[in-house]
Amino acid sequence: MDELEFRHDADDLMRIWGELGRRVGQSGIRGIPDVIELHAQLRSATERIAQEEIESALTRVASLTDQLRTLQARVTQLRKLKKRCW
Repeated sequence: MDELEFRHDADDLMRIWGELGRRVGQSGIRGIPDVIELHAQLRSATERIAQEEIESALTRVASLTDQLRTLQARVTQLRKLKKRCW
């Protein structure tokens, strides 16, 4: 890689970094360093949650999802029945 290619690549990276910073700033975060800090905080918080708790929550979510699907199927059947009767 010659010096010109190196400078071109470095300029591209700086442009990308600036664009990331701009987009992050539009979301209310002050910049990439804040994103990195928020990531560290989120990681620390999630590490405190036991894997068993997460698995239990996922099981409950799956159960509720199944119940909603069953309810949706029943409502669909009732609609079809109602259309036939009217």
